[in-house]
Amino acid sequence: MPSSHSSNSNTPTTDATNGGGGGNGVAGDGTTPVTPGGSGTPNQQHHHHQQHQQQLILPESLNIVLHGYQRKLKTNRKKYFVVYGDTPDKCARLEYFDSEKKFKQSIAAVTSSLAAGGGSGSGSTSGAPVAKRSIALRSCFNINKRHDTKKHIIALFTKDDCFCIVFESEDELYRWLRTLLKLQRGEESEGDPPRPTFEHVWDVYVQRKGLGDSYGILGNYRLCITDKILSLVRIGPAMTATGDQRVEVVEFSLASIRRCGASQRYFYLEVGRSSKTGAGEIWMEVQDSIIAQNMHTTIMK
Repeated sequence: MPSSHSSNSNTPTTDATNGGGGGNGVAGDGTTPVTPGGSGTPNQQHHHHQQHQQQLILPESLNIVLHGYQRKLKTNRKKYFVVYGDTPDKCARLEYFDSEKKFKQSIAAVTSSLAAGGGSGSGSTSGAPVAKRSIALRSCFNINKRHDTKKHIIALFTKDDCFCIVFESEDELYRWLRTLLKLQRGEESEGDPPRPTFEHVWDVYVQRKGLGDSYGILGNYRLCITDKILSLVRIGPAMTATGDQRVEVVEFSLASIRRCGASQRYFYLEVGRSSKTGAGEIWMEVQDSIIAQNMHTTIMK
């Protein structure tokens, strides 16, 4: 798998299509600048011209921080991911393209637009490939590593869904996670690695029974955990299809949880009288039995 690349926003980066070992004095990663023309046979000059055509200059104005192939969890297919820092006309974001070639074509179009006086790259790029998806990092509810799988996965929880990226190694995951969290919070200063707002987040469907029914915790929620608090945060509308009110957020101290358990795709927790809802049980459905068991293990730590 091609490795991810990191860009220094202060220096234009020369990049080229990944290939095997170099030839004719050109580095195998294609990063050695090649000047077309000069001495040599017509075939050599043609080869130099092809190498030159492969080169890619990342415009400083785009503020590209990270880019490289990773896998999209939903399809398990390689996609080319790009992380942008803040620019005057766009906020920090994560985007992905179907391939590195599509990304390069998009950059080439932006570069042409800039050369034609298109400002920061907002000029016409008609016909150029566009990102398959763009996620504004500051609008994310949470960005965290997933702990319920052996794969190396970062989950970006947006307002309406969860987008997951699979990395080849733990080191690569944390390199991207640190960058995403800093951009999400606008933190430019060095220091301790930023931590997610919530270390653990799961999408759950709260059943119409127990406290779910009596307290209005119904339907799709996000169950979120810090070191002291468990929160259920509503996803979607404030009312059910049948007109029942859905509470927006409810928090429980971890100390108030009497017990919890998992059975197949279902997870439940029982809280005591000291909780805001009073004593009772909350039953919820999750994606699979592995996630349900992971929730139980995490909360009982």
